[in-house]
Amino acid sequence: MKAAIAAAIFSSTAFSATIISLATSNAGNWSITGAGAFGATALANTTVADTISISDNSKQDGTFIAGGSAGAFDGFWFADFTFVLPNDAINVVLNFSGLTGDDRIVLQLNGTDIGNEAVDGPGLGLMSFGGLDNLYSFSSGADAGTVTTGFNIGGGNLLRMVVNNTGTGRTGSTQTFITGADGSAAGLLGTSQVTYDTAAPGVPEPGSISLMLLGIAPLAWRLRRRR
Repeated sequence: MKAAIAAAIFSSTAFSATIISLATSNAGNWSITGAGAFGATALANTTVADTISISDNSKQDGTFIAGGSAGAFDGFWFADFTFVLPNDAINVVLNFSGLTGDDRIVLQLNGTDIGNEAVDGPGLGLMSFGGLDNLYSFSSGADAGTVTTGFNIGGGNLLRMVVNNTGTGRTGSTQTFITGADGSAAGLLGTSQVTYDTAAPGVPEPGSISLMLLGIAPLAWRLRRRR
């Protein structure tokens, strides 16, 4: 009897863990909309390691993404990473670190803001995208955070970086490149990832285990009385 109960408890902790890397060191996992492009594969930024951009050197004189050009850049671009969570996903956690954007960036999960950063230091700034004016208290020095809600279990999820180039830091208006040396890039460190567990096939859920133990208890009591 003790062995049966122990086996049931042990089985309830048998999970299969999955890790999805969100790092921008793999530019091919990100798609970009902006500068005249739509859903184009992000380019690795050769001027700053492990970041992505709309051009290969993040500047207006670089080679642009497919469909993009410096002339079409209006100061905003969006970098998207999509991932699917299965129906049996549990314990889902998104950790991000090293969030950086030139000149400023807002990180969203399924349309909800989860982080932001501005290269010129912390403070209030207004970003207008999607027809809305949003006031942010920008952080600086690579933002980091942990998210445990807001996921679409059993469906697709969208992690989006809203990147803004501006001539006057976090408080300025949106604009195109100022000079040939001006750049726009975005990044997430390699420690940025989504993790989740899935229950092993045939293994009862924790709630089922509790009910099982409640059912076993009277039987164990009867067996004890017969001895």
